[in-house]
Amino acid sequence: NNSNSMNRATIQIMMQSGIIIAVHLTTVIAFEIIPFFPPETVESTRYVAHFGWMFVHGSPTIVFLAVNRSIRQKFFDVVKPTSQITTVSTLNST
Repeated sequence: NNSNSMNRATIQIMMQSGIIIAVHLTTVIAFEIIPFFPPETVESTRYVAHFGWMFVHGSPTIVFLAVNRSIRQKFFDVVKPTSQITTVSTLNST
């Protein structure tokens, strides 16, 4: 049983790392090929590369929440409200 959970953890870490590396690699390639594009297409390519660069910094969080069940559970435990919120409103008919 311990071996099975260890294999699951190994697969999760490999998936998380692989996804993050793929996003990094895509962004690096985009920035490296920009000089070889014709000038009229450089702006659109640069926007895509900058979006990829922003996604690189946010992707670890998204990947960890999507793949890792224990991190996801702890995240939702922290985020969910702990008590009920009651709203009282009145209508003032004047």
